[in-house]
Amino acid sequence: MSHTPGPWYAKKVADGYDIESASSVITRTTTQEAYEDYESNETEDKSNAELIALAPDMITFINMIADFPLYGDIEQGDDDAHETLNNLIERAKGFS
Repeated sequence: MSHTPGPWYAKKVADGYDIESASSVITRTTTQEAYEDYESNETEDKSNAELIALAPDMITFINMIADFPLYGDIEQGDDDAHETLNNLIERAKGFS
């Protein structure tokens, strides 16, 4: 499977958020405001876009820990993987 390399970023545009890489727009989210039946929630719309933008970093992390023993504690594994996990968690918490 291939995808546009990360990092990706969420950037506010008129009717939602663009998910962008350094070289292109990956996709665009549309705020609920665009639909008559939904009430817009700017905080939720922004959080959704930023969470989508974390996808390449999450894939990187999953690949880092794929070879760890299933019974092992991540702290016994690669220090880079542990640091990446903590970074992803902190970034994801910031979107809620």
